[in-house]
Amino acid sequence: MHSIKSKYTFFGGLVLPIFLCLMISFLAFILSLEFMESSNNVMILSFSGLVIGYILVLLFVLSQIKIIKLNSDSITSIIPVFTFLHKVHGWKENDFYITIDEYSRAGTHEAVWIIRNEKVIQRFSSFYYSNYKELKNNLQIEYKGKTDIGAYRQVYYLLGGRLRNEHNR
Repeated sequence: MHSIKSKYTFFGGLVLPIFLCLMISFLAFILSLEFMESSNNVMILSFSGLVIGYILVLLFVLSQIKIIKLNSDSITSIIPVFTFLHKVHGWKENDFYITIDEYSRAGTHEAVWIIRNEKVIQRFSSFYYSNYKELKNNLQIEYKGKTDIGAYRQVYYLLGGRLRNEHNR
């Protein structure tokens, strides 16, 4: 197998996070102008909280943008902004993968969840990657089928919850 690298969709890849960051930056700028006019302690605390919240949201959004590389012995995910944060999983380390429909305001998008020890260790979605089908077709682990999981349970599993035979429904 030759190495396959993920390709972003136009809207799902970098455009959406950049747009969100610009909007939040504009709002922070407007609030900073208000802050400069006031010397109120409550205003200082509010602005500080906003800046901390902005940084956390920005880090979360940037951590969701991943480059996925498939090769003959492993799957690698790299966060481009933080290149030192990458994960390599050998094919033999993984138990299986399932496909699910992930829900968002933009609709539903098929996603692959790679499972090890009943936990999701890697995921990629058709929303983010234009070559999603190529990535999915080149996975070298057992496919357990499409699974119907509700939106709230998806969040639970993505935060580290165990699937406990969810794929056998």
